[in-house]
Amino acid sequence: MAQRTTPQRAPLRVFCSYAHKDYKFSSELHIALSGLRRLGLIETWDDENIKAGDDWDSMIRAELERADVIIFLVSYECCESDYVMDVEFQRAEERLTQGLTIIPLVVTEVDYPGTPFKRIEGLLKVDKCLRPIDTWKRRREAYSRVAQEIRRIAETEPVATTTKYLESAGRPTSPPHVIGAPERREVVVGRMHAIGSLASKLVSDRSVALVGSGGVGKTTVALEYTWQYASRYNFVAWLRAENSMTLGSDCARMAMHLGLAPSDDADGHAGLRQWLETNEGWLLVFDNATDVDDVRGCLPAKLSGSVIITSRKHGWTEVATEMDVDRLSPDHAAELLMKLTGDDDAAAAADLADLLEGRPLALQDTAAAVKHQGDSLRAFLREYRSRLAR
Repeated sequence: MAQRTTPQRAPLRVFCSYAHKDYKFSSELHIALSGLRRLGLIETWDDENIKAGDDWDSMIRAELERADVIIFLVSYECCESDYVMDVEFQRAEERLTQGLTIIPLVVTEVDYPGTPFKRIEGLLKVDKCLRPIDTWKRRREAYSRVAQEIRRIAETEPVATTTKYLESAGRPTSPPHVIGAPERREVVVGRMHAIGSLASKLVSDRSVALVGSGGVGKTTVALEYTWQYASRYNFVAWLRAENSMTLGSDCARMAMHLGLAPSDDADGHAGLRQWLETNEGWLLVFDNATDVDDVRGCLPAKLSGSVIITSRKHGWTEVATEMDVDRLSPDHAAELLMKLTGDDDAAAAADLADLLEGRPLALQDTAAAVKHQGDSLRAFLREYRSRLAR
């Protein structure tokens, strides 16, 4: 069997928007794009990815931000849907200036000039398919045209979102314009919902505090967010906020990076705070924060950017909306162990993950120990249980 080649650029993220009455057309389009998915040229998303219990609104809004291409299945039912038009289409229209590609695909008879899609016609970079698909004798030909257009974009156009930073040759250690961030985690499992919720909250609330006990993955959620949504911001600063000394030092370092004059203030906050007051489109991450006053001292009176705080304690409502971060589910905890170790013993992974209480930091440390010792998960589990018994 021939080995599948690795694409030399990040896969294009394709979002499909449709009214539920048009589900059959979405299903047919999904099949038509399967070849591009297998080649690694695209990743597709629609509401079929939403599972029971998921925060569907947060997930959809997050995917709208990540998408490089949004395909709208245009019909009267689509135009009647408040969510499709007031949330999905409105955000897509706003993102046209960021390089997003919109493809209107008419699926049933509709007065296209009498729809909101007509007003963006001059901004579209692709050929529209305006002949209703349900009138084609060979419907697959219509889908083939869309697939060809998406393949052309995937092979030639620059992507619109942060996927352009995910190099296929490897995973760089920091996004291009994120200053001070730790290395990105090699594997992230079970955090899509939390990252999507964070993205949605930051759109409306500007400042969010990720709160949870030690080792549950607050920093991982914040760090992965900065990777996936870096293109939202002009400047991202990662600040160590465990005490006033490290925070003051990092604030002064950021001020120097921005070319600001050294501050006379002992805490080093003033220069950075002044820059934040006169600039927009920035993100500050206060990692492992412990003191509300320390964080408040870095921020301007009015936020023209966004703030993420990670902390083990509650009490941030004066400066942020709080969002709890929980331990990984048993299935995700076991999956993380297997991916980090390369050992597919699901039963041993599940038992070990249970003993470690689903804490991502403990799981990562354990996986590192398993690989260092050259053990299997089952052998490590036996030894771990023996140590606990002793």
